[in-house]
Amino acid sequence: MEYRHRLAAAKEDAGNIPAATYLRNMNRIEAQRQLFRNIRFMEEKLTAGSTTQVTISSPEGRTIELTQREEVEKVVMAENERKFHQTEGGSQLLSDRFVRDIGKFGDGPAVEEVLETTEATKEFLTACKQPRHLVERPAESVVARYWHLVKAWKTQKEHTASASQHIGHKAIMGHSSLSWLFFQRAEIPEILAKPTSVLH
Repeated sequence: MEYRHRLAAAKEDAGNIPAATYLRNMNRIEAQRQLFRNIRFMEEKLTAGSTTQVTISSPEGRTIELTQREEVEKVVMAENERKFHQTEGGSQLLSDRFVRDIGKFGDGPAVEEVLETTEATKEFLTACKQPRHLVERPAESVVARYWHLVKAWKTQKEHTASASQHIGHKAIMGHSSLSWLFFQRAEIPEILAKPTSVLH
């Protein structure tokens, strides 16, 4: 409690937030953590929350439950690989015929004809249209963009959420090979979406 009061006072002195408000927020968060720790203890769920069971359908149509770690990991990895490859082969929206008639940003010669169909189509094309004042990112090498990403993650606050940006991502960026893989996962689709991009 003494530490919390000192921390709240320091936050107030820095002009960030009133000490009473900060202290109340800390106490509320800690009470929630304690509550869910107690719930997990009563339900005997003391593991880290990893996947312990997977249900799949066999080619014959039977339902199979997998509980062994090796089996679960194998199935999960196969499913993740399938998801990562499901967009390969190109998108219909980027097909030559579609781009010729509609354009990449809804500015092609057949747009007016398409707009005479439904409101949903109009909304879709409006969303696809390139903003007039779009700021183009200056040409930069892939390596430079990678180091900018690493630097940005070093300043990120650590969060223990299981989605979006969290401490796992921050830890990955401290590893040379994993951070490069993480960077490519986001960078390659962007490069492929711009056929005129030059790889440096």
